[in-house]
Amino acid sequence: MAVRRSRAQFPACPIRLAPERWVSIDPASGAKPTIATVWRGPVPVSFAAVDHDDHEAVSASMDGAGLVVLEGGGFVGPSAASSLALERVRGRFEAWAKAKGVPYVEVRPDGWRGVLSLPARPRRRAAVAGRSLCRSLSSQLGLAAKATNDDKRAALLLGWACVQAWEWT
Repeated sequence: MAVRRSRAQFPACPIRLAPERWVSIDPASGAKPTIATVWRGPVPVSFAAVDHDDHEAVSASMDGAGLVVLEGGGFVGPSAASSLALERVRGRFEAWAKAKGVPYVEVRPDGWRGVLSLPARPRRRAAVAGRSLCRSLSSQLGLAAKATNDDKRAALLLGWACVQAWEWT
């Protein structure tokens, strides 16, 4: 079976240089928290679990950030209710970023996976490829070894795709 390539475009960077501090976010809905990767320039430094139902936690997740990158527009959920809940979470992060005057970019999953030459579909193959890439990046990016679940891996790889696509290395 051939790997299907996406035509999704990676968005242009809203700023010229890598900010001192920025976050890449894999949104979640429901009981599990949203995962954010905190970056210092082109280097990931930590993961943060954000209670996406708490507006103060969402706001605090981007304090001091020069850029917010959020995965959006891709997987929408197994039901209409979960799709709506996920879209509300995305909207909450976007609203807080705009309210704080922080540049905000939404990247489709197919877009960031394309930059990293990872398959986007089927979803299971994409998850396996993400695990494999994190293992290979762990010698270069120490935080990659701590990406112990698919949410952390997605937040990390989303940011790494930004670093690569925007040539911040």
